[in-house]
Amino acid sequence: MYILSTSQMKKADQYTIDNLGIPSLVLMETAGRSVAYRVIENYTVDNETVLLISGKGNNGGDGMVAARYLHQAGVNIEIVILAKPEDLSPDCKKQLDIINKLKITPHFVTSEDDLNQLDTIIQHSQLIIDAIFGTGLKGSLSSFYKHIISAINNSCIPLVSVDIPSGINGDSGQIVDQAVTADITITFGAIKPGHFKIPGRMHSGNIWVTDISIPAEIIAEMSEYQLITYDLVFPLVNNRDPLGHKGSFGKILIVGGCKGMTGAPSLAAAAAYRSGAGLVTLALPQEILSSAQFCPEAVSIELNQGGYFNQRGADKIIEIQKQYDALIIGPGLGRAEETQQAVVKLLEHLEIPAVVDADGLYPLSDNPDLINGKTIVLTPHWGEMSGLTGLTIDEIRTHPWETAAEFAKKHKVTVHLKGPLGQVADGANAKMFISPFIENSLATAGSGDVLSGIMGSFLAGNFSTARSACAAVFIHGLSGRFAGQEYSSTSVTSLDLIDFIPSAICSILEQDQESFFNLC
Repeated sequence: MYILSTSQMKKADQYTIDNLGIPSLVLMETAGRSVAYRVIENYTVDNETVLLISGKGNNGGDGMVAARYLHQAGVNIEIVILAKPEDLSPDCKKQLDIINKLKITPHFVTSEDDLNQLDTIIQHSQLIIDAIFGTGLKGSLSSFYKHIISAINNSCIPLVSVDIPSGINGDSGQIVDQAVTADITITFGAIKPGHFKIPGRMHSGNIWVTDISIPAEIIAEMSEYQLITYDLVFPLVNNRDPLGHKGSFGKILIVGGCKGMTGAPSLAAAAAYRSGAGLVTLALPQEILSSAQFCPEAVSIELNQGGYFNQRGADKIIEIQKQYDALIIGPGLGRAEETQQAVVKLLEHLEIPAVVDADGLYPLSDNPDLINGKTIVLTPHWGEMSGLTGLTIDEIRTHPWETAAEFAKKHKVTVHLKGPLGQVADGANAKMFISPFIENSLATAGSGDVLSGIMGSFLAGNFSTARSACAAVFIHGLSGRFAGQEYSSTSVTSLDLIDFIPSAICSILEQDQESFFNLC
């Protein structure tokens, strides 16, 4: 599922009009009709009043088409237009002309003196369609529009937004002064970045993408961003050789653990097994070797004496690494000076695909070029990304997609930047993949270790770093969703996430997209 910026979407629209000869009014008709059908499909509106609040641009025109189809379906429709007829865009004006011919009388609310009238209409409505701004919003909002948005939100009436919730910037996802909070957003052609950036995602509700005749190949060609979906992950999960054995399903070596953080490597190992790995080996310092019993399926080897990974342990991993298909380094590793030096040495001599997580990232703050061009997935959260890039956490929070993409491209690696709606940046191919999940059930100790284990499993299966990261992020998010539904997000632990990995994989194999879209 592709994501287009507002400027890319405008170009795609124009291509369809100029090269295919599909008039803009036909695109508007298709868009508005899809809104009406989605409203009828999701809400009982037979005996209800549906209120369309329309702006002066083409977003308002889409809304008027929807109102017309709802009217023809027998729905009681009220239309409020927030501009004078002479100020409407040409296509929006055309829709008003059609509405007038159908004897539908709109209300014109064009100044603050008219707002009491709007408030009264809202009070007598059971559903609101927001077609005020769409993706073309620029500048700040006047007090007139702020009042309208507040009135919509305060009404607690179900809200359907056309293209994007009014008040949300279509590219940045930032709120322009104030924004409506939709229950459903119906967008056209492709998802917009503002739908899946914070805080825009929190205002968009369930997001539905409607085909309005823009060629799929044009959207794919223009897109730099793609949403991670069942279709993207299915080929990786549905890849189990019926004649395979544990040696052919991927051998993973996990380097991690230290005194005081003994559980993390075992969590990663258990998650790797649940995700399909054939054989997992825990490489641990001597003083915590007994912690391997937490994952009885895993093989364990002693790295070095003491309670921390050191240079001697690095030498051992460098020597045996080619016996394995993938390496995971970082879970519970600690930040002892000797450990940091050992990580640097290991990465200098790394020859197999690897997931670098948690404390394995720490030494890279001073040595980022160590990873250049290697077959590596980095999994930093915002704080760790700050150390890698020198940017502040606020800068990363505001521009997560750009931050991950720039770092991945510069070092030609794959980066999964953790956080709400995490991103996977494929530096080798200049592509970005966006997680659809916001699951606070994932915000639990050890969750990142579980993710690294899932990721290592796919990497050991001979998939690319980007595809492995996408599959892992999706399964991790889906496991969090299912665990949260079972126990409540408050009570989910990392062991619960591991227990629900099979449910997530079964959901993908069954293409159970209901569990994704209805809760997206």
